[in-house]
Amino acid sequence: MTPSLAKKNLAISARGRKSPSECLGSWSVIYQHTLLVRKTWPSIWTVPLADDPFSIVAEQLPKHGELLEVGASNTSRIRHKLEEIGSEVRYYSFDIDRRTKQEFYSWEEVSRTFDAAVCFEVIEHLPVSQGLELCGRFIST
Repeated sequence: MTPSLAKKNLAISARGRKSPSECLGSWSVIYQHTLLVRKTWPSIWTVPLADDPFSIVAEQLPKHGELLEVGASNTSRIRHKLEEIGSEVRYYSFDIDRRTKQEFYSWEEVSRTFDAAVCFEVIEHLPVSQGLELCGRFIST
C-alpha cells in the first residue's frame, strides 16, 4: 500500500465535511489500515527517509492541477521547487500563522477541492484527535 497523491483526488471542503469517525468508520477500520501499512513497513526502521521530502512529492504530482500545502509557513521552498522542475501544477498555501503570506488561514476559507495536498511537519504537533480531524479533511466528501 504505497500512497499516491497523483491517483487520489483529495477534497477539502468547509461545507458538508464528514468527521474522522464517519470517514474512517471506526477504530477497527483505522486498525485495518495500520495492519496494511505494517505489511509494507514492518518497523519504523524500514520506512524510507528522504533528506528532501519534496523529491518524493514531486514524483507523485500530476502534470497539471492544483496542490495545497497545509502548514506551509514559508511557502517559497515548495513554490521554487515547482518552478525549478517546470511544473504546471498551481500551488496554494494554508497556514494559521497570519504573519506569513498564505492563500488560506482557516479551514472555513477552503471551500474547494485540490488534485493533491501535502502536509510536512504538522501532524506531530497536534493532539491525536486534531490529527485525525486533519486527516479526515483530506478524505473526499
